[in-house]
Amino acid sequence: MIKAKRIGHASFDTSDLERQIDYYEHVVGLRVAGRDGGRVFLTNSTGQLTIVLAKASEQQCSRIAFEVSPELSFDDMGKRLQADGLKSEV
Repeated sequence: MIKAKRIGHASFDTSDLERQIDYYEHVVGLRVAGRDGGRVFLTNSTGQLTIVLAKASEQQCSRIAFEVSPELSFDDMGKRLQADGLKSEV
């Protein structure tokens, strides 16, 4: 089992990108750090990536990134996740 230290960031698909940006900026207190095509990257006050919003036809949480111990190698983590039937991306 891989022990996650914390959630790194979450990615959400949304049909109303500007409305979600407004919510995360004015209600949650995040700020836009950058844009790349149909994606917007939001950070907290320390600059840590927190939320990625992507323009899509359906709303969903599309990804969750976890922070793990720096002592684990990417290869080892990939093998452990695959053994549990999970996909991973580096």
